[in-house]
Amino acid sequence: MEASAPSTWPEATALSMDDDRLNVVVALHPRCPCSKATLEVLGAMAEQHPSAARFHFLVFRPAGGVESWHETGLWRDAQRFQGARFLLDDNGSEAARFGAVSSGTVAVYAAKGRLLFKGGITPSRGSVGPNRGADILARLMTYDGKPLAEQVDPPSCCPVYGCSLVPEVTFRPDAIPVRL
Repeated sequence: MEASAPSTWPEATALSMDDDRLNVVVALHPRCPCSKATLEVLGAMAEQHPSAARFHFLVFRPAGGVESWHETGLWRDAQRFQGARFLLDDNGSEAARFGAVSSGTVAVYAAKGRLLFKGGITPSRGSVGPNRGADILARLMTYDGKPLAEQVDPPSCCPVYGCSLVPEVTFRPDAIPVRL
């Protein structure tokens, strides 16, 4: 289950917002096989509209992990985005500021810092194809000067399919049993 994204660009974030285009924040777990599809969708949009957005990749890294833990094929694929900014996100703390708990979560903010979209842009785990989240993002990337609130209706639900960015909860054997 995804958490709510802040309705405006978080003040406490380590990311710097670009003031003259969309800001697309992407939470990635570098070892999540499903997130390759998210990068494929984003890559196609970035290729069609190279100056429409600044991409900010929050790359999950477990606290206390090996320094090069994040250096995977997915990491190298993300590095191909022209002008993208990268932040190694220890334990997903920065992703949490944007309401992301799963790899592949995309949050789009207007140049003035207003949230326009948050959700997934793939139809299922590791798949590329038609889906509401990708359609909304494509419309945002082709922004034509009309007020964005009139151009795009926020989705009621665009599921995210990816690995968890939330550290695993360990239950003690002596804890009181809880039914979920």
